[in-house]
Amino acid sequence: MFDNLYTTKMSMDQKNLQNRFSKIRSKNGRISKAVALAIFAAILLVMLFVSLMIAASVPHKDYTMSRAEFIDYANCPIGSVMAELDYMDEDKLVFHYGKGFFILKRYSLELDHMLKSELDFVINLEKLNLSYHQQGSHVLDVKIDKSGEYAYLSNVGAKDEIRDFEEYIINLNTGAVEKGKMPENAEIFAGLKETFTTVENPVGWYSDNCIVDGNKTYYLSSETGTVVGIELVETDSENGKNETIPVFGGNVTLQTDDIREFAPEDIRGLTNVELVVGGIQYPLTDPGKLSEIEKMFSEATEIGGATKCPFVVELIFTTKSGERGKVTLAADSCAVYESRGRYYDYSKGDNSELYGYFGLDTESLLEMLRRKRSELYQKTEDFLQQEFHRVYDWCYDIQELKISHWEENGNEATCFYTMTYLYYNRNPDKLEYIQKAKKSGPEYYQRLYDDYLALKKSNYEFKVVLKDGEIELYSNVSPKGTQWVRTKIDEYILGNE
Repeated sequence: MFDNLYTTKMSMDQKNLQNRFSKIRSKNGRISKAVALAIFAAILLVMLFVSLMIAASVPHKDYTMSRAEFIDYANCPIGSVMAELDYMDEDKLVFHYGKGFFILKRYSLELDHMLKSELDFVINLEKLNLSYHQQGSHVLDVKIDKSGEYAYLSNVGAKDEIRDFEEYIINLNTGAVEKGKMPENAEIFAGLKETFTTVENPVGWYSDNCIVDGNKTYYLSSETGTVVGIELVETDSENGKNETIPVFGGNVTLQTDDIREFAPEDIRGLTNVELVVGGIQYPLTDPGKLSEIEKMFSEATEIGGATKCPFVVELIFTTKSGERGKVTLAADSCAVYESRGRYYDYSKGDNSELYGYFGLDTESLLEMLRRKRSELYQKTEDFLQQEFHRVYDWCYDIQELKISHWEENGNEATCFYTMTYLYYNRNPDKLEYIQKAKKSGPEYYQRLYDDYLALKKSNYEFKVVLKDGEIELYSNVSPKGTQWVRTKIDEYILGNE
């Protein structure tokens, strides 16, 4: 850059400058030499200043997520660790989960059912030289300054494991990321509290941290089990009411093909419905049948807990406003659909009436699914169900085992796997830690008691390889990127002897 500046033409006044220098050089006095040196130094200073300004104007390296990266990331299931709330004020909401660091601005703290959040900045932590994991031997440490202007990212863990990682500073107003350490005199935001001990009966799978503002408390939650389903919950201690709003607001439609999961109240004004079975679409536009389906699904009754039905059929809706949404149907005879982690009964009988609108019946639908599923998928499903029951049946009452995000390439595939389960012991009072909590007070005891009885989910990321007719199972063990290592389900549980 400096070389280019020094060889740049001196403009149209070049000759005048040259003449001036020649006149100065022709004089022999000290004053003449001093003037010459001063002018030359001034020119160098100007050139140096311009160089620095140009260098400063060069955009910082792009660490943000692209739309495609965000779509892929947003549909991922949340694992054993929930998203973490880092900061919140009247101007912005800052949180992180996995490889995503989010800065949302311009939303209403009043949460008047019209949360107008904007996805201002999404930093892809995979592009930074640090470990973004929230648990393990090297974990991400996020600190926000008191004014809410800067985030300081570093890693905590064994020195030999974190020595090669960098530290970063993120400008929360511009999204700019640069390497650097937190200043020693930095004042850190101290408004975070522990959700478990602060909030009575938190909603869903909640963040460890919460923020208290007067009689209102804010924390993150997810009842869908996916990143895109993360919500901001406002709890009012005066009336005990919760307001739950998706943090991504309208951006929830960033799911694949811009199709989001519809709740019953979203199923209104249908102009088209598609039944998707094994990749084959069956469209329906008949107004009479659309009206029946709209009534059937919008007035569905929520079922408490999960169901063991195979949810592998999709129903995609298009409304008069052009919005597209979907629910997932049970592929057996049950008239049940799943959306956002909740289950609904849409008919008093079976699903024959619904499938009949598309010229199908349950038996022909199941046969179609069997034909469409690959040998690898079928063997993987059978293998994982057998292994999970073998390993976990002794301690968990397994409610559902589900494959999602299946990507197949020849004799290999990657997928996510979700186990929904309950504890067999339905009397928490027999547990020592709950007995101790009982002595600490009724509120703390009741929270532990209810949490123990709640339906739980565990998520796994696998790669499977079909070799000589048998399934080889791999898990990703790399803190950054991908490193598949041969594994057994037994390795995920302790004390199974």
